[in-house]
Amino acid sequence: MKPTWETQVASNVTVCGDASHPSTPNIGQGGAMAFEDAIILARKLHQALRSKESQISKVSESERIHQALLDFHRERHGRTYALTHKAYMIGLSAIPDTAIKCFIRDWFFIPRAVGRGNYLEPTLFDVGNLPIDKEESHNEEESHN
Repeated sequence: MKPTWETQVASNVTVCGDASHPSTPNIGQGGAMAFEDAIILARKLHQALRSKESQISKVSESERIHQALLDFHRERHGRTYALTHKAYMIGLSAIPDTAIKCFIRDWFFIPRAVGRGNYLEPTLFDVGNLPIDKEESHNEEESHN
């Protein structure tokens, strides 16, 4: 069964990083995607547990966490699937077994897949800022003084 974002969440447990979207090293984005996951997951959980809307909500904390995990995977699936697939295709093309496949790889596939315009595109992803609780930030400043 092919994993989808819906199958990666069970109750309040999920997988992320390489456990969620293992990637070959051909485009060097596996570690970056894991860091992105950590930041976005932290933001989703913060919204579910600390936002004013969630605190006045009648939905249980457990259900808010579950929904946050589903939202996290829904948001990440498009990017991680595309990069994982691209890395796999580049890796597959790197090991051709005939002269014709080598020619196609060198003159058609690699220039399109690794061209300047789209080779660096995955590195331009912006995860945004982490939420900061003003109360916690104020308490930390006081403890440092």
